[in-house]
Amino acid sequence: MFFVILVVWCVIVAWLEVEIEGKDGWAKNAPTWKYKLDDSGKLWYKPFGLAQEYVEPVCGNSKRWFYTLYIKKMLGGREFTGYHRAVDVMQLFVAHLVVYLLGHDATWWNLEVRVVAFIFLSWSIEDTLWFILNPFYGIKKYKPEFIPWHANDWWWFAPKGMIILFVQGVAIYVATWGIEVFLR
Repeated sequence: MFFVILVVWCVIVAWLEVEIEGKDGWAKNAPTWKYKLDDSGKLWYKPFGLAQEYVEPVCGNSKRWFYTLYIKKMLGGREFTGYHRAVDVMQLFVAHLVVYLLGHDATWWNLEVRVVAFIFLSWSIEDTLWFILNPFYGIKKYKPEFIPWHANDWWWFAPKGMIILFVQGVAIYVATWGIEVFLR
Protein backbone atom coordinates (compact mmCIF):
# COMPACT_ATOMS: atom_id res chain seq x y z
CA MET A 1 0.00 0.00 0.00
CA PHE A 2 2.94 2.34 0.77
CA PHE A 3 4.16 2.18 -2.83
CA VAL A 4 0.68 2.47 -4.36
CA ILE A 5 0.00 5.64 -2.37
CA LEU A 6 3.50 6.90 -3.15
CA VAL A 7 3.05 6.54 -6.92
CA VAL A 8 -0.45 8.07 -6.90
CA TRP A 9 0.85 10.96 -4.80
CA CYS A 10 3.77 11.48 -7.21
CA VAL A 11 1.43 11.58 -10.21
CA ILE A 12 -0.72 14.22 -8.47
CA VAL A 13 2.27 16.40 -7.51
CA ALA A 14 3.90 16.05 -10.95
CA TRP A 15 0.63 16.98 -12.64
CA LEU A 16 0.22 20.00 -10.36
CA GLU A 17 3.80 21.13 -11.02
CA VAL A 18 3.37 20.72 -14.80
CA GLU A 19 0.27 22.91 -14.65
CA ILE A 20 2.12 25.56 -12.62
CA GLU A 21 5.53 25.53 -14.30
CA GLY A 22 4.64 24.63 -17.89
CA LYS A 23 7.69 24.06 -20.08
CA ASP A 24 10.03 26.05 -17.85
CA GLY A 25 11.12 23.80 -15.04
CA TRP A 26 12.58 24.69 -11.68
CA ALA A 27 10.03 27.48 -11.21
CA LYS A 28 11.97 29.57 -13.74
CA ASN A 29 9.08 31.95 -14.41
CA ALA A 30 7.16 31.47 -11.17
CA PRO A 31 6.55 34.61 -9.09
CA THR A 32 8.28 33.21 -6.01
CA TRP A 33 11.29 34.22 -3.93
CA LYS A 34 14.59 32.65 -4.98
CA TYR A 35 18.12 32.29 -3.65
CA LYS A 36 20.99 31.53 -6.00
CA LEU A 37 24.75 31.27 -5.93
CA ASP A 38 26.84 32.99 -8.55
CA ASP A 39 29.98 31.43 -10.03
CA SER A 40 32.12 32.90 -7.24
CA GLY A 41 29.89 31.33 -4.56
CA LYS A 42 28.23 34.58 -3.53
CA LEU A 43 24.59 34.25 -2.44
CA TRP A 44 21.91 36.39 -4.16
CA TYR A 45 18.22 36.83 -3.37
CA LYS A 46 15.25 37.66 -5.61
CA PRO A 47 12.17 38.83 -3.70
CA PHE A 48 8.68 37.53 -4.42
CA GLY A 49 7.50 38.64 -7.87
CA LEU A 50 8.80 38.43 -11.43
CA ALA A 51 9.88 42.03 -12.03
CA GLN A 52 12.49 42.34 -9.30
CA GLU A 53 16.20 41.76 -9.86
CA TYR A 54 18.50 39.67 -7.70
CA VAL A 55 20.06 41.54 -4.79
CA GLU A 56 22.53 40.51 -2.14
CA PRO A 57 20.47 38.99 0.68
CA VAL A 58 20.10 40.82 3.92
CA CYS A 59 20.30 37.91 6.33
CA GLY A 60 22.46 36.67 9.14
CA ASN A 61 25.50 34.47 8.68
CA SER A 62 23.71 31.32 9.84
CA LYS A 63 20.90 31.78 7.31
CA ARG A 64 23.42 32.61 4.56
CA TRP A 65 25.47 29.53 5.50
CA PHE A 66 22.34 27.31 5.37
CA TYR A 67 21.21 28.60 1.95
CA THR A 68 24.70 28.29 0.49
CA LEU A 69 25.14 24.73 1.77
CA TYR A 70 21.62 23.67 0.72
CA ILE A 71 22.01 25.08 -2.79
CA LYS A 72 25.43 23.45 -3.27
CA LYS A 73 24.78 20.03 -1.71
CA MET A 74 21.05 19.36 -2.03
CA LEU A 75 20.15 21.29 -5.19
CA GLY A 76 23.31 20.80 -7.23
CA GLY A 77 23.74 24.56 -7.60
CA ARG A 78 20.18 25.20 -8.77
CA GLU A 79 18.10 27.99 -7.23
CA PHE A 80 16.38 27.54 -3.89
CA THR A 81 12.80 28.74 -4.42
CA GLY A 82 9.82 29.48 -2.22
CA TYR A 83 7.69 27.45 -4.60
CA HIS A 84 9.76 24.30 -4.10
CA ARG A 85 9.94 24.90 -0.36
CA ALA A 86 6.11 24.97 -0.23
CA VAL A 87 5.90 21.74 -2.25
CA ASP A 88 8.51 20.11 0.01
CA VAL A 89 6.58 21.03 3.15
CA MET A 90 3.39 19.64 1.58
CA GLN A 91 5.19 16.40 0.74
CA LEU A 92 6.61 16.14 4.25
CA PHE A 93 3.10 16.50 5.70
CA VAL A 94 1.62 13.87 3.36
CA ALA A 95 4.56 11.52 4.03
CA HIS A 96 3.79 11.65 7.75
CA LEU A 97 0.10 10.98 7.11
CA VAL A 98 0.79 7.99 4.89
CA VAL A 99 3.53 6.45 7.01
CA TYR A 100 1.74 6.84 10.33
CA LEU A 101 -1.59 5.59 8.98
CA LEU A 102 0.04 2.50 7.47
CA GLY A 103 2.70 1.86 10.09
CA HIS A 104 0.77 1.10 13.24
CA ASP A 105 3.01 -1.92 13.89
CA ALA A 106 6.32 0.01 13.85
CA THR A 107 8.15 2.09 16.42
CA TRP A 108 7.95 5.89 16.13
CA TRP A 109 11.61 6.26 15.14
CA ASN A 110 11.22 3.60 12.46
CA LEU A 111 8.19 5.46 11.14
CA GLU A 112 10.21 8.67 10.94
CA VAL A 113 12.89 6.84 8.95
CA ARG A 114 10.13 5.62 6.59
CA VAL A 115 9.06 9.26 6.19
CA VAL A 116 12.59 9.96 4.90
CA ALA A 117 12.25 7.04 2.48
CA PHE A 118 8.87 8.36 1.29
CA ILE A 119 10.33 11.84 0.74
CA PHE A 120 13.39 10.57 -1.16
CA LEU A 121 11.26 8.29 -3.33
CA SER A 122 8.62 10.96 -3.96
CA TRP A 123 11.24 13.52 -5.01
CA SER A 124 12.83 11.12 -7.49
CA ILE A 125 9.60 9.64 -8.90
CA GLU A 126 7.72 12.95 -9.05
CA ASP A 127 10.59 14.72 -10.79
CA THR A 128 10.74 11.97 -13.43
CA LEU A 129 6.96 12.04 -13.87
CA TRP A 130 7.12 15.82 -14.34
CA PHE A 131 8.94 15.23 -17.62
CA ILE A 132 6.83 12.26 -18.69
CA LEU A 133 3.51 14.05 -18.04
CA ASN A 134 4.66 17.42 -19.37
CA PRO A 135 3.41 17.97 -22.95
CA PHE A 136 6.54 20.03 -23.69
CA TYR A 137 8.79 17.04 -22.91
CA GLY A 138 7.37 13.53 -22.64
CA ILE A 139 9.39 10.34 -22.44
CA LYS A 140 11.13 11.01 -25.78
CA LYS A 141 12.61 14.26 -24.50
CA TYR A 142 13.70 12.87 -21.14
CA LYS A 143 17.32 13.37 -22.17
CA PRO A 144 20.01 15.81 -21.02
CA GLU A 145 20.02 17.73 -24.31
CA PHE A 146 16.40 18.79 -23.67
CA ILE A 147 16.74 19.51 -19.95
CA PRO A 148 19.39 22.19 -19.42
CA TRP A 149 18.99 22.38 -15.62
CA HIS A 150 19.88 18.67 -15.33
CA ALA A 151 22.30 18.42 -18.28
CA ASN A 152 25.48 18.56 -16.18
CA ASP A 153 24.47 15.82 -13.75
CA TRP A 154 23.08 13.13 -16.06
CA TRP A 155 23.85 9.47 -15.36
CA TRP A 156 22.92 6.80 -17.87
CA PHE A 157 19.09 7.27 -18.04
CA ALA A 158 18.26 10.02 -15.53
CA PRO A 159 19.73 12.89 -13.52
CA LYS A 160 22.27 11.71 -10.95
CA GLY A 161 20.32 13.19 -8.05
CA MET A 162 17.13 11.35 -9.00
CA ILE A 163 18.93 8.01 -9.24
CA ILE A 164 20.70 8.51 -5.90
CA LEU A 165 17.48 9.60 -4.15
CA PHE A 166 15.58 6.61 -5.55
CA VAL A 167 18.24 4.07 -4.50
CA GLN A 168 18.54 5.67 -1.06
CA GLY A 169 14.75 5.72 -0.63
CA VAL A 170 14.38 2.03 -1.50
CA ALA A 171 17.33 1.06 0.72
CA ILE A 172 15.99 3.06 3.67
CA TYR A 173 12.50 1.61 3.28
CA VAL A 174 13.78 -1.98 3.06
CA ALA A 175 16.05 -1.40 6.06
CA THR A 176 13.13 -0.22 8.20
CA TRP A 177 11.33 -3.50 7.61
CA GLY A 178 14.46 -5.48 8.37
CA ILE A 179 14.96 -3.59 11.62
CA GLU A 180 11.35 -4.20 12.70
CA VAL A 181 11.67 -7.94 11.96
CA PHE A 182 14.96 -8.10 13.87
CA LEU A 183 13.48 -6.29 16.91
CA ARG A 184 10.53 -8.69 17.14
